[in-house]
Amino acid sequence: MYTYSVILGLLFFIAGYVVLHDWWALMHSLYFHPPKLFMDMMISSGAFAIINSIAFFVDVWLTYRYG
Repeated sequence: MYTYSVILGLLFFIAGYVVLHDWWALMHSLYFHPPKLFMDMMISSGAFAIINSIAFFVDVWLTYRYG
């Protein structure tokens, strides 16, 4: 019952972490300087993935508590 939400919460958290880590690495790269639009899209997609994972975990918690 909770398996789907837990798995998706973990996957979204991992994806958000990877995107934000790559954003950090590109910001401090000496050899490659991507366009600002690309960097803005990376940070926003990573943040939305983390927010989505929090929503999935809240869904699991609310379902467990009140369901």
